[in-house]
Amino acid sequence: MKNTFIAINLSNEMKNLILKFQKELDLYVNNVHFVKKDNLHITLAFLGSISGSRLKQAIEIISAIGKDLEPFSLVLGGFGVFPEVRRAKTLWLGVDNNVLMNKFNQAICRKLSKAGFDIDERHYQPHITLARTKNSFLKKETVKFLLDKFKNINLEKIELNRFSIMESNLRPEGTIYHVIKNINLKRKNVL
Repeated sequence: MKNTFIAINLSNEMKNLILKFQKELDLYVNNVHFVKKDNLHITLAFLGSISGSRLKQAIEIISAIGKDLEPFSLVLGGFGVFPEVRRAKTLWLGVDNNVLMNKFNQAICRKLSKAGFDIDERHYQPHITLARTKNSFLKKETVKFLLDKFKNINLEKIELNRFSIMESNLRPEGTIYHVIKNINLKRKNVL
């Protein structure tokens, strides 16, 4: 099954920093699957299974948004879990001071919804998925320890100058991501 989504791809340097953090996390957690380096990204919006004219329409909408935005900076930092401490299955690294990210996400979702795309209305939490449990919840004590230990983590500032429309393909050996189109940010920020 293929799904389409809009994401921020990270530089190799940033991915290497995240890999170091994953190795540190690995000292404290068992029974998790760490996201591979090539699959590390920040999702902006999930479009689901679309193709043909709907994909072309989404590309046009997203490309127009990119033409109206100037590059901006983000700091990767903060650590959390989904869905909650008692039932944690996903470990993630957040985006500090994510006001611009939230506005970016809202602009994308608003324009796609207006065009009839089914967009997730839940609260947007910009993050990079670091690891997922294989088949059970993480122990509550472990989660609380990790949240306390890494609550002030900050990796470094990144410059966001492009984002991508991507496709995920679920395969038995794992998810494979493919960039459909990269979109450069070009103009003054009008969010």
